[in-house]
Amino acid sequence: MLSVSQGAIFKQRVFMCKEFSVRKRLKYSKGVRVFISGLFLATLFFMVLFVYIVKTACL
Repeated sequence: MLSVSQGAIFKQRVFMCKEFSVRKRLKYSKGVRVFISGLFLATLFFMVLFVYIVKTACL
């Protein structure tokens, strides 16, 4: 009886650990996605700014 309850507790712990790691991974991937999109937007902004500066400098 004791071994059965211990097994159930162990399974629950493993499940919780798995769930936690998955959640952590999702959070991490979301952060990476936000970072990449931010980097992309910043690059786009700097390109536009650069083109604008070059145009005004040439004119």
